[in-house]
Amino acid sequence: MTCDAIALVLSTLGAVVVGAILTFDSVTVYRGHLHFRSVGWRLAWWAAWVSFFLGIVVAVFFCGSRVS
Repeated sequence: MTCDAIALVLSTLGAVVVGAILTFDSVTVYRGHLHFRSVGWRLAWWAAWVSFFLGIVVAVFFCGSRVS
């Protein structure tokens, strides 16, 4: 896989998982705070955000510039 493909997969996977967690009945918002039903959902939430931002970091810092 190319660097661009890896970055795209990481960021897309992270965004999809964050959306899925919010769609499922695994988190509630109470007084402006997220409350997860279990520790597993909280870990998945943080792992998804890390994946999303890691994809962006890989694209920006490691894939190089396309401008010639």
